[in-house]
Amino acid sequence: MSVVIRIHGWANGLTCHVAGQWIKSVDVQKAPLTEEWLITTTDIMRAYRWEDKREALETYYEVLESDPIRPDGKPNRPLTALTIEIQPAPLGNGDFKWR
Repeated sequence: MSVVIRIHGWANGLTCHVAGQWIKSVDVQKAPLTEEWLITTTDIMRAYRWEDKREALETYYEVLESDPIRPDGKPNRPLTALTIEIQPAPLGNGDFKWR
């Protein structure tokens, strides 16, 4: 069953302007280069659909190849700055945009 990712806020507990929205496209490797590395939507039908929860979590935990280690020595995983929820994708044709 395909799944979508909904953003709840920042991992530090603060709310963010995309809270409550779904990921439409994401390219973690562009995170330091452009703000467009993460595009969200308020329409679940336009959300990117991952094949399953495992694939969605792989994206969530993806390490930035150009700068893999943060100053604190932990893996640099840009998406983990957000709290998320993985939900079943709704039935129907969604926007299967490349992530």
